[in-house]
Amino acid sequence: MTHWKSYHLLGESFADTDDAPASLFRWAVARVVDGLTDHDVYSQTVAKAATRQGAMQRAERRMLQLMALDANPVAELMRRAHDASAFQMRWNGFNRMAPLGVETLVSCDAGLRLQRETRAAGLQDEMREQAGAICVSHLMAADSPLRQRNDGIRPLARHFGELGYANAALRDSVDSLYADPFAELDQCADAVGASRRTLQRAFTQAGLSFRLLRQAVRLTLASHAMCSTSGESLTAIAHASGFFDSAHLVRAWKQSCGLTPSQYRSLC
Repeated sequence: MTHWKSYHLLGESFADTDDAPASLFRWAVARVVDGLTDHDVYSQTVAKAATRQGAMQRAERRMLQLMALDANPVAELMRRAHDASAFQMRWNGFNRMAPLGVETLVSCDAGLRLQRETRAAGLQDEMREQAGAICVSHLMAADSPLRQRNDGIRPLARHFGELGYANAALRDSVDSLYADPFAELDQCADAVGASRRTLQRAFTQAGLSFRLLRQAVRLTLASHAMCSTSGESLTAIAHASGFFDSAHLVRAWKQSCGLTPSQYRSLC
């Protein structure tokens, strides 16, 4: 039996979440590693939000905020779509192949049109239909917040520092891991000039684990290489991104975006 999912951006746009910079940074890191949420949870979140006045307007504002912070490989795939035709191919391909509870297909030939098919139990409601349409229209826009960032979570660490979340050890750890995604905590501490205890404390205060941050870095490195014109093998991409072998990358990739690397590359 298929366990139906939803891409995190939709459901979490309706959720009651913390807007503090530290919380948003945790969100960005975690959603790289696990970008799909249970479809039932998504449905329940929207149903709860529907009882509040102005829910759709608040959800749209929140969606735009999260879109700008989204570093999941699916976001990278859509970000690299150079025109409406490429976006349509990538979006539709992802919707057909990923285990999504609702398949949302777009057609851009005569203006934006959506075709939706519910796979999971239960019927679609008006708010979810509207949320899907808003999400697609913003993703396709030339000035979409999604298109403003293209370097994984590295600029996010600096961005949140500008917003008042100053954790230099954590920020420097992000840069260190991009330079060496195989690094362990001790090696990372040496690279940033901190003791192991100091760096561990920085992660604890941020509500993050070193392993989660490292996995997010590895996945964003892989996502940049996956659609490269150099045509690297999956094994080469895995090693360059910090994974022990291609099998480890395949498992992490499916958890991250619901696709296998080969499915993902077919959309590039």
